[in-house]
Amino acid sequence: MSHVLARLSGHHLTLVPYWPYRFVRVPDDPSAVEVTRWMADGPRATVVRPGDGIAGTDVVEISDGPGHDDWQIETSVFTSCWPRGFTLESPQDPADRTPFYLFGPGDGLIFPQGPVPAERFAAPDALVGPGQAIGGRRQVGDVEVVELTYQHDGQTWWQAHWLVPVSNGRTLLVTAQAPTPEWDSTRTAAEAVATSLT
Repeated sequence: MSHVLARLSGHHLTLVPYWPYRFVRVPDDPSAVEVTRWMADGPRATVVRPGDGIAGTDVVEISDGPGHDDWQIETSVFTSCWPRGFTLESPQDPADRTPFYLFGPGDGLIFPQGPVPAERFAAPDALVGPGQAIGGRRQVGDVEVVELTYQHDGQTWWQAHWLVPVSNGRTLLVTAQAPTPEWDSTRTAAEAVATSLT
């Protein structure tokens, strides 16, 4: 596999990585992005700084893109924000159909799935896995949110699913999870992703 359908756009650039990859914001310059590609001989990385006129490499292709002043994640199906404090990574397994994973502080994780037919989620209880309990349900605009709690390795974890309606009676599912100390920051980031989907 060479290219993937998840890419970054912003700052008048579009960054199309080669799989498998990771995007990380550069701490001292949030408009700059370090892109890493895992290759047979180990990881290879490059830093893209808007305005530097950098040509593409065997890590990432760079082309002209939209001028919005923050990076957005684009797939063939949707666009969303890229929450600060989270790395953007491809699946490592070529059989994994998840478009991307967002890894945050303290084992926080966010990932999208779908879209799938909305009737699959007609009963949100279907989202409750073994050992999980519903911690709450709420609505954010037209997005339904189901929050769960469960125990893992002696620690309380939180998980939530945002059911985002998209075209043709389909739903995009944004899932997030984190151990209890990190669930507020992960929830905030996941809700930003879910509510920014276009």
